[in-house]
Amino acid sequence: MQTPAAPHGFIKYRADIDGLRAIAVLCVVIYHAMPYALPGGFIGVDVFFVISGYLISGQIFGEIREHRFSLAAFYGRRVRHIFPALILVLLATLAYGFVILLPSELAALGADVAGGAGFVSNLMLWQEAGYFDRAAMLKPLLHLWSLGVEEQFYIFWPVALWLAHRAGVLRLWLLVALTAASFTASVALATAHPTMDFYAPFTRLWELAAGALLAWRPPVPRGENTMSWAGLLLILGGAAALNARLVFPGWWAIIPVLGAVLLIAAGPEAWVNRKLLSRRAAVFIGSISYPLYLWHWPLISYAYFINNARVLKTFPALCIIAVSMALAAATYRWVERPLRYGSHKRTKTIYLALAMAATCAAGAATWAAHGFPGRFPDLPRTDIGKINLAVRDGVFATTPHMRVTVEDGITIGELGDTGSAIMFTGDSMLLQWDARVEQLLVEGRLRHRVYFVSGPSCRPYPGIGYAPDFTYCYNMPKVQARIIAREHIGTIIIGARWPDTLGPLAPGLTAELAGWIGQGHGVYIILPAPRGTRFDPALMVRHGFTGFTVNQAMFAGVPFSDLPAYAAPIAGELTAIAQQTGAKTLDPRPDVCGSGPICSPFFADGEPKFADENHLRPVFVRTNVLFLDALLTQ
Repeated sequence: MQTPAAPHGFIKYRADIDGLRAIAVLCVVIYHAMPYALPGGFIGVDVFFVISGYLISGQIFGEIREHRFSLAAFYGRRVRHIFPALILVLLATLAYGFVILLPSELAALGADVAGGAGFVSNLMLWQEAGYFDRAAMLKPLLHLWSLGVEEQFYIFWPVALWLAHRAGVLRLWLLVALTAASFTASVALATAHPTMDFYAPFTRLWELAAGALLAWRPPVPRGENTMSWAGLLLILGGAAALNARLVFPGWWAIIPVLGAVLLIAAGPEAWVNRKLLSRRAAVFIGSISYPLYLWHWPLISYAYFINNARVLKTFPALCIIAVSMALAAATYRWVERPLRYGSHKRTKTIYLALAMAATCAAGAATWAAHGFPGRFPDLPRTDIGKINLAVRDGVFATTPHMRVTVEDGITIGELGDTGSAIMFTGDSMLLQWDARVEQLLVEGRLRHRVYFVSGPSCRPYPGIGYAPDFTYCYNMPKVQARIIAREHIGTIIIGARWPDTLGPLAPGLTAELAGWIGQGHGVYIILPAPRGTRFDPALMVRHGFTGFTVNQAMFAGVPFSDLPAYAAPIAGELTAIAQQTGAKTLDPRPDVCGSGPICSPFFADGEPKFADENHLRPVFVRTNVLFLDALLTQ
């Protein structure tokens, strides 16, 4: 992410802060390239926030006190600093995407380019985050979320300080109040709404405001060695000990924020600051930290594409880090410095703003054109257009005639108006059957009112623990009971992405089914459907350095013995529970794969059956999956 050079005037240049930047950016880069080597390296971003808040706020304080603050001058400096390297990286990332990405992938990248150019990446990522979101490693511009947070902060921060000064409000109290409010919100949301806590600008504000509070403090006349050692240990210890499984930021963010505050507050004469952070190598890395942050993640992300989403080995990861540093040094020397400094500042600002607008337009056009699907020639035995349309097609999608409501976070979908009521309940692997119910409704053959009670990753049986983003799934039992009573449900059909074995969950599922049957309901269990990476349309073509190669193995199909739904003991366990409780089973496997021994990933004229490795496409389910017909048409 970007952090400004030390401003002239109120805060003098400090080489040790460049060294602190070096620690921050290396933590992030190592974590992204080799997460196993530095599992908490993501805290480098939080260190950057403190540095940025300290330097920029210090500059604003100084200019306001000297009665020479200008919003136009402030934003002009931001444009000349941020835009040159960012425009270059955005355009280079988009251009390479034209070479190796599927149209659907390129369209998503186009939207990300537009979001990055508009400094709203964090807001876009916040909105699209969820169970069916693209994998983080396959988002070449994911890292721009932090730049969005910073720039949203600097849209209102200078204005707030200037207005506070004009109104005679003591700015220290304004800083304290905003910092406390933001930190309180972050801690409160960390568990209940972790995605919001991570991406929302207000819950990150306290980290930048901590730097601003530090800028209010007079500089330390002499080094504070204990303070500087404590700060360094907090940052390095946090980078080594924290990990991505923690709910972050929340309370944990205190570690890097306090570490950065202590190191800066210790002053340039502290031993750590003078002997370690001010060394020439550290200062050099710190000076190129902004372009290094911009370049490293697109390179890593594209390497993941080319490596079929597998974690990079150490040597390739080190090579990517070296290339990122070389590109960063070149960008700093020949792009960033010439456009940031020197004469004709107003002209540079105008042209850079126009170039950023054009970059945003290029991204938006790529998204609007659906990734330009006509740019690839036909590949042998492969229709790229059909594969592209299959990628993530209709995952957890409701149907055109479905009446949809949401109760306690659980999706309720209703199809049909007459007949006795049937309830389907489960996760996204259950909702995929709604396409067949829709088709029967359209054909006039549906004889029941059908309710789908579902949620992504929400299992229809007790005993499951859920991650913070899916705590609404705990509401599934009470929503099920509510629908059963309110709609006078006669038949209950449950399904899920069943585990390989139920293990300790078996008694809870058995008791649940027995309870429903004891209340007079007919109960059916949908046995596991085929799934596996060899069905995933995104893996049917392989990304290479210069384009696509066809995954020839997909044409041979998948032997039944290789499918989890056949090889795992879960089908037998579910059948045994059905026999024990009086429930019945429904098997989708013959409709999906036929009678064997090979299950083809295609149907019709080369159409992929699956949208990903787990979920069938609605277009396939609608006309080919018939195992529910006997229940729904009689």
